[in-house]
Amino acid sequence: MRLINWVLVLIALTIVVVVGVGNRDTVTFSFDPLPFVWDRPFYQFLYGSFFLGLLIGLFTEWWRARRWRREAKARRREVDALRQENAHLKAAAGSHPASAD
Repeated sequence: MRLINWVLVLIALTIVVVVGVGNRDTVTFSFDPLPFVWDRPFYQFLYGSFFLGLLIGLFTEWWRARRWRREAKARRREVDALRQENAHLKAAAGSHPASAD
């Protein structure tokens, strides 16, 4: 399985390098109504948009999962309270021997 992961990473890196080498022409990025103009190689825009999308996706997934994290935290507190109660009851039961009828 580890070999398959390394092969996939190697393929992905090869694709990234090929895209970077094949798209070295300078392009102009501008916001038409604003006087903002940026001249950069095209691969920088490709990589930048990929990483920006990655960050936006990571943030939205983190935000979406907050409900599950909150629920897990509440369940963890509940389990801790029940363990503490169980230990307390075991200790109380151990100090009082069972009475035989």
